[in-house]
Parts: sequence; structure tokens; C-alpha cells
Amino acid sequence: MPRSRFPYDHILPAEEAEPTPAEKDIEALTESFTQLQTRHECHRDLAKSIEAKVTARFKELEEAETRFAETKSKVEHSLETFKNRVRLNVGGHKFETTLTTLGAAGESSMLTAMFSGRHELQTNDDSEVFIDRDGTHFGQILNLLRNANVEMAARDRMAFEAELDFYGITEARERLAYAHR
Repeated sequence: MPRSRFPYDHILPAEEAEPTPAEKDIEALTESFTQLQTRHECHRDLAKSIEAKVTARFKELEEAETRFAETKSKVEHSLETFKNRVRLNVGGHKFETTLTTLGAAGESSMLTAMFSGRHELQTNDDSEVFIDRDGTHFGQILNLLRNANVEMAARDRMAFEAELDFYGITEARERLAYAHR
């Protein structure tokens, strides 16, 4: 063996030897384990995120179910209270009609909303619901809701249409426009 110029060569580490097949397997397994561990952490975080969203959505659905049950109860109470017949006092003018007639005003009308059960209505001693509005044209509004036959003087037409606007009656108004063509 040739002698090195450096007297302490035997102390220096030898060149790295090629890893054995077992060492290669251990290295590959370690790398695979690290990748699996990283994926597991990602999936765990994703599962936590999904769980949080599902929990939040479930809570929203429970709240919606509670609101629905409350609304249903109010509607049932309203139906029981009025038993399909409604007494109205509109600015001192007295009217009696049915929930069906008032419902013909359309889903977006004030009259339908008032008697939907979503609002608490106060009645007077005569079991009338008071509407603080001039009742001059209210009888014609009820007739329009019943059958679209409304006769009136031309001078009253603008005031009548203003009342339809106030009550949010659009579907019946379209029938009225069609009936006067």
C-alpha cells in the first residue's frame, strides 16, 4: 500500500460506500412514510373543514325548521281565529269576507301577508281587524278580488288604482285591465 503524504489519512472518513439494498429499502420506506404522513395531515385538515361546514349547515337547517314550525303554528292559529271568515273595519267602513278572497290579492299583497299568520293581528271588541285607510273603495277591491267585475265612475278610477297600489294588489289589477279592454 502506498503511503499517503498526509500522516493522518486513517482518521479521515472513508468515501461513502454504496448503500446496501436493505438501507435503500429503509430510505424508500421512510420517504413513503413521510409522504403518507403529509397526506394524512392534509386529509385530517380537510375532514375538519368539512365537519365544520356540515355542522354549520345542520345548525342553519335546525334554525330554519324552528322558524318554519313557528310560522306554521301562527298560520294555524290565524286560520282557527278567523275560520275562513274575516271582519274588517277599513277607516270606519265595515266589511266581511273570506280568507280565500283576500288571498286572491296575490302572494305579494299586503292583504295576503296580513292574514298569512306571519303577523299578529289585533281585533277590536267586534272581532274586526282595523285597517287605518279610507274605506271608500275597499268594497270595490273585494269585488275585484272575487270576480274582476268592478264598475265605477271614471273620476274614481285613479283613486281606486291608488288603493290597489297601497295594498300591493297586482295580479287582480291585471285581471281588471283585461276586463276593461
